[in-house]
Amino acid sequence: MDQSHPGRMNSPSLMDQTFGDGYHQIDELISGFRRYRILLWALESGIADILNKEGQMDSDLLSSRLGYRPEFALVWIDALVESGFIERTGNVLRLSSVIMPYLVRESPLYQGDSIRMASEGIWKEGVDLFRIGADSKGPARKMSPEFLRVVCQHSMRGELPDITKNLCQRKEFSSARRLLDIGGGHGMYSISFCQQNPVLSALILDRPSITPFTEGMIEQYGMTGRISVVAGDMYTEIPGSGYDIVYSSHILYRSADMPTLLRNIIKTMNPGGLFVSNHKFADDWIIPENDATSALDMIVTRDHHRMISDQEFTSYLESAGLSDITSTRVRASTGFSRLHLGTRTYQ
Repeated sequence: MDQSHPGRMNSPSLMDQTFGDGYHQIDELISGFRRYRILLWALESGIADILNKEGQMDSDLLSSRLGYRPEFALVWIDALVESGFIERTGNVLRLSSVIMPYLVRESPLYQGDSIRMASEGIWKEGVDLFRIGADSKGPARKMSPEFLRVVCQHSMRGELPDITKNLCQRKEFSSARRLLDIGGGHGMYSISFCQQNPVLSALILDRPSITPFTEGMIEQYGMTGRISVVAGDMYTEIPGSGYDIVYSSHILYRSADMPTLLRNIIKTMNPGGLFVSNHKFADDWIIPENDATSALDMIVTRDHHRMISDQEFTSYLESAGLSDITSTRVRASTGFSRLHLGTRTYQ
């Protein structure tokens, strides 16, 4: 007992303290964070674009091309090699062939914005979001060009190819001439559909703040002559009529009057036209049992998406004048999404 401070136990000798396996686990978590930062630095540096454009080169030349101090750059490059982002033979460096498509900006599979966003949301704000009385959603995400790029890159990892394949299997698709994409955002769905049907043209409806980004994506994919964009609000007016396909994706959440909105949308379709809805329902959120980190991310993301039940949604589609309705799961970056397809009845 320390006599100068009654009730206090003698402090252990600092010299005799050891750090065992418990701290090694903590150290591994810190190392994982640092490896992620290395990946972010690689994206910001443009190293993938340099190696993709100019080909393989030695470490000194690459350091010079980056404009980095050699004493730091060489060790950083070693870390990129160690992490598998770059391959090295002798002193010659090249991009990893399996990772390259996701880090090169010109690649159609580029995921740089999605990788950056992984450190946002709850992973930036911290656990205070979980306190009783706190807003568990955190700050609202605005549909900025940066966020649209992330949504676009997420869609490439399952939803975009799966939905296009499903749509191509419907008999209505090959004969379709006009498509309305409501809330089309990044425009990639209309672009993909038009790629598969050479006689299809599309009109994308979205808010004025979004349409410039959409137009840029359309130009990038060489679809300016076939896809147009109009600024507007689906709750006040659905533009035009006579559509063979109407597509909506992740825009019907929290709709105050779903039946009326769906009727207004489907009225714009030709008899025999195809309505396509891509949204998440309660049982489409697959919460992993053996990956609590992913489960935490999933639960918080799910809170942004409040949808009526699958059965209720189908009944609204029927009441709005659709028949032959199918419901299919497609892959999504957060488990699954639900694809509803229905044909407008002849009247």
